[in-house]
Amino acid sequence: MGGLDARPGEHIGMVGFFPPLVKRVTARGARLTVPERRADLAGPREGFDITLDAAELAGCTQLPCTSTARYPNALDQFVKHELKCRCYLRYCDDFVLVAESAAQLANWQARIARFLAERLLL
Repeated sequence: MGGLDARPGEHIGMVGFFPPLVKRVTARGARLTVPERRADLAGPREGFDITLDAAELAGCTQLPCTSTARYPNALDQFVKHELKCRCYLRYCDDFVLVAESAAQLANWQARIARFLAERLLL
């Protein structure tokens, strides 16, 4: 993920829980802390902690903001206002667009790929 370079013993904070990145960080021996608003999700996990206290991020050397926290709204706005898709459903990082034709869907797919690469740097 981008320039994230987790090293053994380093303390990484992650705004927005993203399991593939969790595996990458913990596999390198870094300590990982993920802030969360929901109390039922908080607590220690295998190799990382989910906390209700954002102050626990104070000592982090890196603090990536993952797509789960930052990007969904940007994508929602792009689909609604630029693609003008009238039938759009998103759940977490999965989404469905419905169009009048396969050609329209292919066009939207190309535009979304460009948007993700150029504007969100994904």
